[in-house]
Amino acid sequence: MFIYYECNIKIFINVGFKDFAIINCDLTSYIRPFDFEIESYSPFINLFLRKKSRFKIKCKNKKFKYFLEYKALSIFDEDMKTKNFTPRIFSQSIGSNNQIVIEFHLEFSEWVQIFEKVILFYKTIIDQLILSRRFISNDSYKL
Repeated sequence: MFIYYECNIKIFINVGFKDFAIINCDLTSYIRPFDFEIESYSPFINLFLRKKSRFKIKCKNKKFKYFLEYKALSIFDEDMKTKNFTPRIFSQSIGSNNQIVIEFHLEFSEWVQIFEKVILFYKTIIDQLILSRRFISNDSYKL
């Protein structure tokens, strides 16, 4: 477990029949994330789609979507080009607990080094949410 601005970041690694990792970030009660979901395309699928970005971002708030696409997700640019790193990233609310979750398989070499970038990604998101003073519900930001 790792703590950053009172947000608990927990890493769960399952190595065995299915190799995968789940990283949860429990946000403090005064930080409310925007609802978002990010899926990524594998390098093989991207050959057919020919997309510039390997991420598909769903977020109703356009400013936060722009931040995710051009600031936060750029942390993974090199890994997306050289590794088969295909994370699924989303926010969720469980009761009064807000979380940001990252799930990905570990079927690529050097998967241990990716955790450093995942922590940096979480720090970037938390910093943005704190600096922007987005301490109110998602309903206030409907576009």
